[in-house]
Amino acid sequence: MKHRSRCTSPVCVVLVLLLAPRVGAAPWEAQVGDLGHNVHRFAIHIGASYGGLSGSEVPKTEAGPGFEAGLSYRVLGSLSVYGGYAWHTSDVNGQITQLLDVYVRGDTRSGNVSGNVKSQRFRGAVRVDAYRVEDWKFQVYAIAGGLYSLVDATIDTVDGKPPESYFVPVEGGGFVEIDPGTISDNNWGVFGRVGLEYFLGERFAADGSFSFEVLDAPPGTKDLSTFTVGVTYRI
Repeated sequence: MKHRSRCTSPVCVVLVLLLAPRVGAAPWEAQVGDLGHNVHRFAIHIGASYGGLSGSEVPKTEAGPGFEAGLSYRVLGSLSVYGGYAWHTSDVNGQITQLLDVYVRGDTRSGNVSGNVKSQRFRGAVRVDAYRVEDWKFQVYAIAGGLYSLVDATIDTVDGKPPESYFVPVEGGGFVEIDPGTISDNNWGVFGRVGLEYFLGERFAADGSFSFEVLDAPPGTKDLSTFTVGVTYRI
């Protein structure tokens, strides 16, 4: 007798929901039998998020709030293109040596730092909605794509005092002044999300999701994990 294996991991659950009959609310456009997709092409999304930075470039950062806005356009069946903007802030408190690869002290020793890190992300991605049946109000979706991040770190104090500028040698001779009080870093990265919508009417839906963003390669350098709640309006 043959035994069939079962997959119970979170990844398998998400794949089953995405490939199973998609859920949602009217209006609805049948495709095969009772399966179909929402007839609206555009979807506007706004939300508030909470999460934290992690990685070697952003040590001792705490979880903090953020917000986002996005727009998607359904191009074919359950496939949409997505573009959006997001903002997030995290406080920095603790004994560290570097922040965004910049020494917090001119002697390269560690210091007890107080400050914050703010990030802006411009996202471009594709969205895939699970197929649905007409009388269900839930819809699972996944988003994956790229992003461009603008990260700014502000150090208020180092060992209880304002940070001091210092000079470092540069290739070819000479020195350049480094101000650890304000540090900026811009990079390309990737973005992924798994979410669930609950339809409150024909066009409105409440939305909850988890996102993971790699702001700087490789993963583990500067990553951002957030939970987001918001609303979506379809046109």
